[in-house]
Amino acid sequence: MADDAVALIRDVELYEHVERQFASRYGCRLRFASCGESALALLREQRVPTLLIDSRLGQCDAATQGLVEQLLAGTTGVSAVDVLTVGDDLYPRTLAAPLSLLTLEHLPMVGQNVRWEAVTERLTMVLAARRARPLPTRKHIEAGGIHLTTYCQPFFPTIDDLLRVA
Repeated sequence: MADDAVALIRDVELYEHVERQFASRYGCRLRFASCGESALALLREQRVPTLLIDSRLGQCDAATQGLVEQLLAGTTGVSAVDVLTVGDDLYPRTLAAPLSLLTLEHLPMVGQNVRWEAVTERLTMVLAARRARPLPTRKHIEAGGIHLTTYCQPFFPTIDDLLRVA
């Protein structure tokens, strides 16, 4: 069971609401992270690294985007993390693809409230896991001024073939 989860949520009201709900519903303590660096430091201390990101359009800033990009690039020193998001039904355009790759469960909101009735049993399973999900493996090549990156492992051999003929 994830005893702790790190929350990169700057909206104090939302943080306090989610903190209370995680404690009462799941027995999970939420730890506040003010920036990407503090979130990473807290994640490194956890047995089952769990990160909750406020994915609302007005709340995803450069620090959040930087943390998400670092997690996908594998440059954080964290090899596995369970990522949860809280926010609107759609992710901000700049983070839609990365968050779609990383997120295990999304907590939908209406106005300023999380729709707890819409949260699936999967959240309970994520928080009860004995270990975090490994971060996606990425393959990146560069040839002739063209950059190609994929996280789709079945496509990796095709990337290698393209690199050989380039």
